[in-house]
Amino acid sequence: MATDYKKIKPIINLRSTREQRGDKTHFVYELAQNADDSKSKRLELHLCEKELLVWNDGCKFREEDVLRISSVGFSDKDLTQIGNFGTGFKAVYNYTDRPEVYSGDERFCLPDPTSISKTFEDFASSPLVEGVDRVPPRIAELVEEGRTVFRLPFKENLRQEDLTLLKDQLRELLKKRPLLFLPHLETIQWHDVCSGQAGTYCRCQYGKIQGADQVELKASMNGEVQKSERFLIFSKKFQPPPDVIDELLQIEYDPERRKRIQETADKLQPIEVAFKLQDGKIIAMDNCVLFAYLSTEKETHLRFFIQARYQTNPARNDIEKTEQNPWNRWLVKETAGFLPEILEQLKASDLLEPAFFNVVPLNEDNVPSEFLPIAEALQKAMQERAFVPTQSGGYAKAESVFHVNSKGVTIPRGIEYRYAKAQNVYYPDDEILRQLIENNWLHSESDWLHPEIQDTEEFRRCFKVMQEAGVKSVDISRILGRLVEQGSDWGKEPPNKWLHFLYTYLKDQGTQLDRIKKLPLIRLENGRH
Repeated sequence: MATDYKKIKPIINLRSTREQRGDKTHFVYELAQNADDSKSKRLELHLCEKELLVWNDGCKFREEDVLRISSVGFSDKDLTQIGNFGTGFKAVYNYTDRPEVYSGDERFCLPDPTSISKTFEDFASSPLVEGVDRVPPRIAELVEEGRTVFRLPFKENLRQEDLTLLKDQLRELLKKRPLLFLPHLETIQWHDVCSGQAGTYCRCQYGKIQGADQVELKASMNGEVQKSERFLIFSKKFQPPPDVIDELLQIEYDPERRKRIQETADKLQPIEVAFKLQDGKIIAMDNCVLFAYLSTEKETHLRFFIQARYQTNPARNDIEKTEQNPWNRWLVKETAGFLPEILEQLKASDLLEPAFFNVVPLNEDNVPSEFLPIAEALQKAMQERAFVPTQSGGYAKAESVFHVNSKGVTIPRGIEYRYAKAQNVYYPDDEILRQLIENNWLHSESDWLHPEIQDTEEFRRCFKVMQEAGVKSVDISRILGRLVEQGSDWGKEPPNKWLHFLYTYLKDQGTQLDRIKKLPLIRLENGRH
């Protein structure tokens, strides 16, 4: 049975009604979000000369759904308002005066109250929902098939530039990756009836790696694949702590919002982190924005995506500042705490290779203060756990890893050494300089940094990441300092071949000659120095 639309009373949140509607075409993403909320797997948009038809295969509208879509700035869901028609949906009124909805027994339209109301009193008394008596045959057929249909008859005075803007939005849907984190929606298809152009955006899952989903996003135009992206998505659910809920209640006085905060306390909250994959390897991304299921316009300056049910502004293009918002601050904190676990999983799946560290933020990236805990968590994890790739093929803590500062070093003839062809990096044979590291001469459990990670054009960023994490160079100052610490006992074990390389190295360190002369470097017949 259809809802009695005359009984629906306006529910108005004054705080939201003062907000702008956001960009003119944002309603397209709202329709995708709510198709997913209704557990729809497919969303179709048909752009005709005088209207836009949109339908999905999700659950049918109920009376509470009619109330949600007809209200302004109101939600009966949790405190994040994810899964409800936000202010962004009201952007439909840039294109139509009377959007229509057909779903199950429901057939109604939503007159634009701002076009017929001059005062707030007029707005409050205006009918929010009106029944539709005549259903177009094509729509009736779709509803009979179980579809929920939105019909947006265009305004008579709609400008051509606005229509062009809508067409461009449909063509470029993949840019904002609307399907990346939505749990149900798999396909968005659009068709420009007038031009004959059609496009499809789809999300395919290709199994798991260490519990993380492998996902591919594809964009096709007129049947030909235009773009494809793969991602590795890690997900975990967290219980909101009582102190966060209490803090939210202390700063909220609106009864309806307090109720939603209390209901949220018992719900596990999903947090997700997505890395881009290319040729089976994780690569860094530029211009990464924050996701609250849909992308916001909030730049994180991270080089991967983070996603959670953040409290956003009504237009959903930004989040409330973490300094003032305990909920968003908690989500960022949990995301930061999740990252070491993700690194462990990447290490177990052999994805924690040198190029991966391009995704780790540097100080120069200017990560906004609200996301600094995430950037700092990665550096801290490299310092406290064995995540830094080493020359031996394993991993170590940053403080236990060293790289060769080979400026001014002459490799003596007859000395065996290992050569990493790709980077022109020389590692002396086990019996020579490498013993400074592998025999714990400089630091307990020490090792060389992986030979690919050098101060070269390809790996310069990775190299900076290692330096900021605490990986240090083996240079003349460090070697001499260690020799001074060891005194005359330093040379009991190393063979003559090792000493040959050390002498050759020290020969070229003219600036340190005074320090070198004071060291017991000459081996006597009795083995002493």
